Amino acid sequence: IDRMLAEYELVDYIMTPSDVVCQSFYRQGISQKKILKIPCGIDVAYFAENAVNRAPVKKFIVLFAGLLSIRKGLPYLIQAW
Repeated sequence: IDRMLAEYELVDYIMTPSDVVCQSFYRQGISQKKILKIPCGIDVAYFAENAVNRAPVKKFIVLFAGLLSIRKGLPYLIQAW
């Protein structure tokens, strides 16, 4: 833990994927100026707007990009299929 905290002091920025992660760094005393929130996700509006003009898809296609693990929610994806 001490080594990680020392590394956080040395870096200029720490990239985080969510508000929850940002808050966890703030609670540990890391300066808010060092925290960058870069959300993982998509612009849903972009896809909704472009879906209106598309021809219907006859084949169901799924892309899973992630670690094959319970932590990534793979069992929920399989259950949904």
